[in-house]
Amino acid sequence: MSFKRPKIPKPKIPKVKKPTNSKRKKLDKTIKSEISKKITTKIRSKKTSSQKPKPRISKKTTHRNKGICYSQKNCKGKIVSSQCTKTECKKLGGKSWKGLSGCQEIS
Repeated sequence: MSFKRPKIPKPKIPKVKKPTNSKRKKLDKTIKSEISKKITTKIRSKKTSSQKPKPRISKKTTHRNKGICYSQKNCKGKIVSSQCTKTECKKLGGKSWKGLSGCQEIS
C-alpha cells in the first residue's frame, strides 16, 4: 500500500502596489527634507555641547560692598565706621548700616 503525501498549499503573498510617479516624487521630497532637518539639528546640538562654558571671573570691587556704620537704628547717631561692610559693622557693634541700597538695620 502506498500512502499519498498530503499537499501543502503555498502561502499567498499579497502584492504591494507601488505608488505612482507623482506620489513617489512627493514622498522623496518630504523624506529628504525631514532627513536634512534631523541632520542640521544634530549638528547644531553638537556644536553647542562641544563648546566649553566660559569660566565666570567675578571682579568684586570693594567700594560696592562698603557703606557707613551707625551706632543707632535708622542710620542715626554717631558714625562707628565709614567704608566698612555690613558684617564688619555688626562686629564693631553697629545697629544700622547704610550702603548703596539704603539704610538697613543689623539684627
